[in-house]
Amino acid sequence: MGFRAVWTEVRLRDRCSDHEFACHMTHFCISKALKCNSINNCGKDVTGSEDKSDETDCKHLRFIVVETTIAPVINRMEQCRY
Repeated sequence: MGFRAVWTEVRLRDRCSDHEFACHMTHFCISKALKCNSINNCGKDVTGSEDKSDETDCKHLRFIVVETTIAPVINRMEQCRY
């Protein structure tokens, strides 16, 4: 068991620079490098709603991290060999 912590440097926007992405609900400016990275970097707005605007309209494949233990499967494979 464990946890995952994500830290995103944000700036409240009046206007985002050319190198920043403007989060729709939170009004944060984040690095464009964080757009479509499969992590919600825009955070939550004042009502607690998730702003996932940095993860919308992504054209690349997304990867879902699934943690599993394969040891029992390997053990069964070993048993079937003989």
